[in-house]
Amino acid sequence: TPPPPGLVVVRITHFSVNYADVTIRWGLYESAIKFVGYPIVPGFDFSGVVEAVGDGVDNLRAGDAVFGITFFGAYSSRLLVPASQCRKTPKALTAAEAAALPSVAGTALHAMALAQFWPAAPPTRNRAVLV
Repeated sequence: TPPPPGLVVVRITHFSVNYADVTIRWGLYESAIKFVGYPIVPGFDFSGVVEAVGDGVDNLRAGDAVFGITFFGAYSSRLLVPASQCRKTPKALTAAEAAALPSVAGTALHAMALAQFWPAAPPTRNRAVLV
């Protein structure tokens, strides 16, 4: 049976462990309690291989190496996830490196946005940021 429209099934090969994953395991991650409940499978960042593609997914095919982010469940062996939350893994990255990127990159972009450095140019000159 193919996945629902817009979704893909990914066979997980790698996942990262972030602070949010630790707080889930401690039982302190509020949205995990509110939206999923316990028991819960932690994990936000993953990499793996697409096994199946739902209707309307044009950018991914079965067999593609991908990485991405999900709201919980990346510690699984397989994951049903929106295709929009996956990207093809660049040849320059290993699967382990790709799995380490999404949450930390998103956090860095969020910090840049809060500082008004992204998506537009900074409002003033002579400001720098270390990411």
